[in-house]
Amino acid sequence: MSEDRSQKPRPPEQAGRLRPGTIIDHRFTLVRRLGAGSSGVVWAARDQQREADVALKILHPQLSGDAALVSQLAREAQVLERLDHPNITRALAFKGQGPFIYLAMELLSGKPLNEAIGEHTRSGRHFRGRVLAHLVEQICAGVAHAHEAGIVHRDLKPQNIIVRPQDGLLHAKVLDFGIARLSEGSLFDATTLGRRMGSLFYMSPEQTQGEPADARSDVFALGCILFELLTLRRAWAWDEQQRPLAAFDAPVAHSESNSIAAVFSRISSPERPRPSAIRRELPRALDEIVATAMAVDPADRYPDVASLARAAREALETLTRQMEAARGDWASGPEDPTVGVDGMQAHLQQHLAPLDADEQAATDRRSSPTVAPTLAHPAVMAWPAPN
Repeated sequence: MSEDRSQKPRPPEQAGRLRPGTIIDHRFTLVRRLGAGSSGVVWAARDQQREADVALKILHPQLSGDAALVSQLAREAQVLERLDHPNITRALAFKGQGPFIYLAMELLSGKPLNEAIGEHTRSGRHFRGRVLAHLVEQICAGVAHAHEAGIVHRDLKPQNIIVRPQDGLLHAKVLDFGIARLSEGSLFDATTLGRRMGSLFYMSPEQTQGEPADARSDVFALGCILFELLTLRRAWAWDEQQRPLAAFDAPVAHSESNSIAAVFSRISSPERPRPSAIRRELPRALDEIVATAMAVDPADRYPDVASLARAAREALETLTRQMEAARGDWASGPEDPTVGVDGMQAHLQQHLAPLDADEQAATDRRSSPTVAPTLAHPAVMAWPAPN
């Protein structure tokens, strides 16, 4: 009698079933699944070659023939290979052929910046001045390094920045370079043809028009992020009554006020949101910095991220000294935010969906078609406490 092979269990690589203990490419031992989406899955894994823990971004086996997804993951690996900076996540290995296509990256501890902003919003306590000044400097340093290497991120937003406590401040790492453009590349290539690149509430006016994005497009997005850090409000999201949302973590209504056309119209109009209109203690200097970073015409923005970083640092440090002298630090943060499993899963789900620019722009919950590096452990971590 011939052997019935159909009843025998198949090796995980044939079955496409991944579980703790599975070894990928004779190198990575899967430890625990961190998240999954329609395009792939992220595992915490042990790199036997380096003897280190990594985040392993694996495309679903049935998508291994999708040239666009494979190309995007390869491009992210190519971009990260060119970058070596403490404020940018590191790529460790990439394989674009075989049963499993993957990108191994450093396993990060911390939480997405949007979660940190949300925690401050719910507590009603703004970021401490020195924490904010250091955080902005860290984010800008990572982006500036990418620009110096000829790389434009094109999808900067709080979800693509991981922060963790360090020495009473916050250390930041920029991630998700899946749609980054190399200096010798084109905005529209084989994987992006006909798609607007970026996320709705952080896209520059030129990106909304499908025009080429350069470093000044990232400056625009950083201006949006700075506004949100200062105010705990979104820069461009409105409620159903055509008013700016009252809080950063307030649900973004799927209504006409937040349609792609409406948001693009606001972003491209001359009016810029002013931080001091929300927080009266903020000086006009910060209004001017935000307005310059988010100028409609790229020529009117800061010429580079370093210029934005210098202006923001000087304004924040001056304000902090003045407020500390008057009544202590001008802003305080939650005493003990934690890094939890729910936060990890939320971050992963934001990054695991396939790239669809219209759907992505309408919801602002998706990043790139690749999966993202994620948090290391769901352990409680001490957050910088108010002075």
